[in-house]
Amino acid sequence: MGVKTATAILFATVALLSVPAAGSDKANSMTERTVATADANAVRAVVEAMNLAISERDLPRLADLFADGAVDVRLFPAHSFGGPPPEDQMRVEAVNLKDRWHTIAPILFASTASYTRQAADIAVHVDNDLGLAWVDTQTRMVPLGEGAQVHMNRFTEICILRRQDDGWRIVAVTNNRQDVPR
Repeated sequence: MGVKTATAILFATVALLSVPAAGSDKANSMTERTVATADANAVRAVVEAMNLAISERDLPRLADLFADGAVDVRLFPAHSFGGPPPEDQMRVEAVNLKDRWHTIAPILFASTASYTRQAADIAVHVDNDLGLAWVDTQTRMVPLGEGAQVHMNRFTEICILRRQDDGWRIVAVTNNRQDVPR
């Protein structure tokens, strides 16, 4: 999937989910609210499972949460130790989410005594088979080595999920994570 296609999908999904569903006046029935709550809870559970799998260093379990072809849409560099790059150097990239984690997880896990991710707050919107999770994510990294300084970060992560035959799967992720103070 090309960068333009992934970016278009991401923004179209966010726009779609921000518009009230047609016939939303009917959404007041108890049955529809129960289904919506169950779907939102299922989406929330997948996001929590993703963070737990990363924290527990369980790469196979993490990969199972991603749909085939899932993408990581990079809007910002994840590690901008000198601050964000100049505007003219900013670019949007879309990379395969499973491949990304298969690349970075061995490095992250081998270089840290622990790395934990926690979803401090998750706002969920579900529209039929499409789910959007707006996540306040907190990380805590303890590098290897005596006296190593603990590094904490907090950022917003957006996860787009699609209901599949076997449950909800993450199809796209993006975040505003930057290693600069906020």
